[in-house]
Amino acid sequence: MKKKVRSIFLRSAVMRSAAGLLFRLSASTTICHSFTWSITPILLLFTLATTFTIPIKANPLPVIGKKCLKITTRTGLSSSFGKKVFEDSNGFIWICTQDGLNRFDGKNFQIYRKDAQPYYRMPGSDINAIAEDTSSKMLWAITSSGGIAGISTISYKVVKTISIPIGASGKVIWLRSMVFLGGKLWLGTDKGLYAYDPKTHKFTILKFPQTITDYINVEVLSGDGKSKLWIANDNGTLIVYDVLKNKIVTWNKHSFLKQKDVQYFLNFTQIYLKNPENALISTASDVYEVNLKHNSLQINKIILPGKTK
Repeated sequence: MKKKVRSIFLRSAVMRSAAGLLFRLSASTTICHSFTWSITPILLLFTLATTFTIPIKANPLPVIGKKCLKITTRTGLSSSFGKKVFEDSNGFIWICTQDGLNRFDGKNFQIYRKDAQPYYRMPGSDINAIAEDTSSKMLWAITSSGGIAGISTISYKVVKTISIPIGASGKVIWLRSMVFLGGKLWLGTDKGLYAYDPKTHKFTILKFPQTITDYINVEVLSGDGKSKLWIANDNGTLIVYDVLKNKIVTWNKHSFLKQKDVQYFLNFTQIYLKNPENALISTASDVYEVNLKHNSLQINKIILPGKTK
């Protein structure tokens, strides 16, 4: 018999253009119950909100009316600046913040950061992304400059830490984003796209021809769960790469930039894959729907409520 779970809606002070996919958790972040299902917990993302499910448990958090719970730094959240929300295969909710990784069981928070006790100690506290490898029962989390942490989904303790390589210039590499795909961790950095193989413990860097991109700051990554990795850097280039065939499927350069804004870097904030050939992509100012058809990208801007073209 499947556990009953309660769908909850996380309402946050949304970053103006991130469409709810990259958000700042405000002091009045609210969790609202909507209805009860008898299903396995699942993570659902919508363009203007983040929706997920957790097991029903007695919750000590402040109740607003009959349906809403409020979570703040006063009720256990380690920081008011949230970056990512993720649900693992066991139904725990993880929130990456600027000051620690938060694991929420519907009742309490467990905080992972640099100054925590050994089992929960991270190589850094500014957490940018988290991904799961269900085959090895591991969660991987990246810190902006401290490195990578491996967390067991059996014990939920930090069992591995990995130092990031130093760039050719001798400077620290900043980790921006991460996806687990094709048995490897794909890392978006300010020095390009890296792959880490947990089996061989080796890092490799993926280099793109300059005809595609001459800028190497990889802002956002997203994987389709099979072989295709979507890559966005902050000069307006979007690349779809097949990690198993080791080749570029297609790419599109500067289509997201307005002509008057070409001189500025483009801030991609999130790529959400609705399916392997359809994505929602948020930038510093807009949201786009992108379709992958016949190895080419079709890009359409979505006009959000209250905005004009």
